[in-house]
Amino acid sequence: MSREVYFSTDIESDGPIPGPHSMLSFAAAAIRGSGEVLGTYTANLELLPGAAPEPATAGFWAEHPDAFNATRVGTRPPGVVMLEFAAWVDSFPGKPVFAGYPVVFDFMFVHWYLHRFAGRTPFSHSALDMKTFAMVLLNLPYRSSTKRAMPRAWFPPRPHTHVALDDALEQGQMLVSMLAARRGMRSRCRPAGPGDPGRAGDGRAPEPTSTCCAQMGAQLAHRCPEHADRSDCPDALVTYSPGRRRYGLIVHDGGSSAIDIGFCPWCGADLCGGHSPQTGAQP
Repeated sequence: MSREVYFSTDIESDGPIPGPHSMLSFAAAAIRGSGEVLGTYTANLELLPGAAPEPATAGFWAEHPDAFNATRVGTRPPGVVMLEFAAWVDSFPGKPVFAGYPVVFDFMFVHWYLHRFAGRTPFSHSALDMKTFAMVLLNLPYRSSTKRAMPRAWFPPRPHTHVALDDALEQGQMLVSMLAARRGMRSRCRPAGPGDPGRAGDGRAPEPTSTCCAQMGAQLAHRCPEHADRSDCPDALVTYSPGRRRYGLIVHDGGSSAIDIGFCPWCGADLCGGHSPQTGAQP
């Protein structure tokens, strides 16, 4: 089976949709799930004939003049750029997967421009939404799966500049961290269900005195005055089974199950490699 290549893509535009508004600039970083950056592509585009900036977006760019000016340097016709970009994507061995945060915005522009100016798209409809991916990894509602809820360890030490190539590389490194967290959940841990020692239970696990990070410690120590069963409390996210030495994300579906996790959602520590909280209780 051919390996996938993720194309972490960021676009800058002068409005919310393509056609009435233009894509000013875009960039993509071709990345393996291992973190290897295979190459990058970036281009600034000429404006669409008859298109006009949307007022709110124009106001945003007025607050970021340096980033906007960067999109107007060396602009090229979209017809030339999109043919070149499609050929660049095709040049990598493996199945291409578009990746964005949120993917609906960036993919919409690139998909429209590819069909309009290149007559095809190498991605088909293979587009990975990193916010949905985070929702699964963190076991949170979609609208709660914002960057503020994500572990700091997922974020690279790279500023968000609103320059397409900078942001595509930043986003790509975050995707690599998320893929690593997924591998830990899938290959090193198994799901827990009702009756399993890893179930969320009533929360009477030993109080931790030492954990991988303060956020994990606070979660394991969390007790809700309104919910006797931690499975019923929406603020209780994590449980720990001392007998199995497994951490789990509590599944808030009316039951008492948990899904084992291999890495801390906050600091990224390896949880399946033997790390367990130190407690004052006997095993």
